[in-house]
Amino acid sequence: MELFPMMKVQNLKLAALRLEEEQAQYFVNRAMKVFDLNVNGPQKYLSQYDKYSDLLTSKAEREADSFLQEKRTMDEMKTVRLFQGGILAGCFGC
Repeated sequence: MELFPMMKVQNLKLAALRLEEEQAQYFVNRAMKVFDLNVNGPQKYLSQYDKYSDLLTSKAEREADSFLQEKRTMDEMKTVRLFQGGILAGCFGC
């Protein structure tokens, strides 16, 4: 199976191209412009997850363990129970 059978009849040759040539510079500059325009979207998307970086480094777990080891009043423990039953259980809107 041929990929481009219609090009078989043409006598195609690949010529060397120097980066200093005007046409090469045009395409390099155009590619860089397209790249620069498209790189901001993914970076902005990924930056939304920066607030969760503590979960990836287990810093949040260490802070929660430290918090739970301290002496608490009954009202504070109720807050902790709500936190454990809601957020940690996946019930963010409860």
